[in-house]
Amino acid sequence: MLERGEVDLNDPEKVIMLTIMAMSTAGLAFIAVQRWFNNMIYGNNFSCFYITNAMLSGAVSISASCDTIQVWHAVIISLIGTLLYSFGSKMLLKGEIDDPQEAFLIFGVNGCWAILAVGFFDADTGTFYSANWRQLGIQLLGASTLIIWTIGISLMFFTILRKHDRFRVGNIFEVVGLDQMTKKSDFDDLLSVETISKIENRQRSDTADFGKRY
Repeated sequence: MLERGEVDLNDPEKVIMLTIMAMSTAGLAFIAVQRWFNNMIYGNNFSCFYITNAMLSGAVSISASCDTIQVWHAVIISLIGTLLYSFGSKMLLKGEIDDPQEAFLIFGVNGCWAILAVGFFDADTGTFYSANWRQLGIQLLGASTLIIWTIGISLMFFTILRKHDRFRVGNIFEVVGLDQMTKKSDFDDLLSVETISKIENRQRSDTADFGKRY
C-alpha cells in the first residue's frame, strides 16, 4: 500500500501529473526569481516568451526520470532547471551569443541536467536512495557521450558551411534582419534576395583579394 504523497512507478497518469507539476513549478519559480537573475534584461514586465521557455525547461528537466521519481522530486528537479535556465538566459545575452529561441538552454543544458537527475533521484538506483554512485556514473557517461557527439557533428557541419561561404548571412541581412529582408515588399525587384546576395558575395571577394595583396 502506498504511503501518502507516494505514487506508483511507470504509470502514465503519474508521468502526466509530474510533467504538469514540473512545468507549473518552473513557470512560477521563474516569475519569482527573474527580478534577481534577469532584472536588467526584462525590466518589470512578465514576458510570456521567457515564462514559456522556463516551463519547457521544467518539463525537459524531468523527462528522463518522470516514471521513477516522487512528486517532491519533480518540484526540486524543475526548480534546479529553472535556475539553470534563468542564469543561462542572462549569460547568453551578456555574452552576445545568438540563440533567439534559447534552444541550447532548454534542450541542451536542461537536457543534460535531466540525464544527471536520474542518477540522483531514481527510486531504485539513485544515489539518494541506494547510497551508490554507479547509476550517477552511468548517467554522467551518457551525458558526456551526447555532448562529444553533438560537438563533433556540429564542428564538421559548420566547417563545411564555412568553407563554402555559407556559415552566416551577409552584413545587410544581419543589420536589417532576415524577416524584413525576405518578406514580400514593393522593392522586391530592386532589392531581391538574389541581388543582395550577389552584392554581399562581391564585397567578400573584393575584401579577400585586398587582404591577399596587402
